[in-house]
Amino acid sequence: MKKLFFKISCKLLRLFSEDKKEVDSAIEYYNKKVSCKNRQTQLDVNVRPRTETYEWLTCKSQRELYLKGKSIRGTSFTHSMRHTDHLEAIDYHNS
Repeated sequence: MKKLFFKISCKLLRLFSEDKKEVDSAIEYYNKKVSCKNRQTQLDVNVRPRTETYEWLTCKSQRELYLKGKSIRGTSFTHSMRHTDHLEAIDYHNS
């Protein structure tokens, strides 16, 4: 009902407007904005949760306190891989 009322009001506005191009561009902008908003809501539903990172643990005392008993990804490699889940994704796709 809202959409129908909006379309009718836009047509009336365009009919009585002096600058039809201005009205058309405003309506086109609004339609693009609505379609982007709808697309964003669709994308927000399917967001994959991020893997937990430990970047907020900036000093050694914090890491000792909060990481006790937690496994740290990348400890078996020569460099830390706390920031990525690339290897987990590869294992997932190869399984």
